[in-house]
Amino acid sequence: MVHRDILGGWKYIHDASDAFFTGGGDVVEAVANVLERRTSPRDWYCDSFGLTRSGARLKEFLNALDGNLRAPYVTLGQVPSALAGTA
Repeated sequence: MVHRDILGGWKYIHDASDAFFTGGGDVVEAVANVLERRTSPRDWYCDSFGLTRSGARLKEFLNALDGNLRAPYVTLGQVPSALAGTA
């Protein structure tokens, strides 16, 4: 649930699991509509913003600054054993 007037809030809203509201008059209805759906917001969030994607974006950013980063801990698809289970 995100208030419609929050700048950038749409980034975290997924049609299958979330909704916007505009105030006290529609928040209860918006929550009820979300609860009626079969949802998996954590799966969507991990796929869209999780550790693997964040690591890839970090590696791209650092390569843009320095040129050729060789760090396996930010390689797309690999999660260091120390971080396994924290995503």
